[in-house]
Amino acid sequence: MPSFSEAVGVIVTLIVLAVASGRQDLVWRGIAEVRKVALANARKDWGCPSVFNRGACSSYDPAHYR
Repeated sequence: MPSFSEAVGVIVTLIVLAVASGRQDLVWRGIAEVRKVALANARKDWGCPSVFNRGACSSYDPAHYR
């Protein structure tokens, strides 16, 4: 499985090749799509953040975090 830096290198290479070949529209369309998906997912409920204790969200004590 490729590492994160290798994946970023491939993405940057594809962006540079697209811009060099005059297809900047593909780059901007891809950025717009990623932005749209990120904003849509940021606004929806992420659920209970605890992976170790399934009942953590039902037993939340706000005074504990002040």
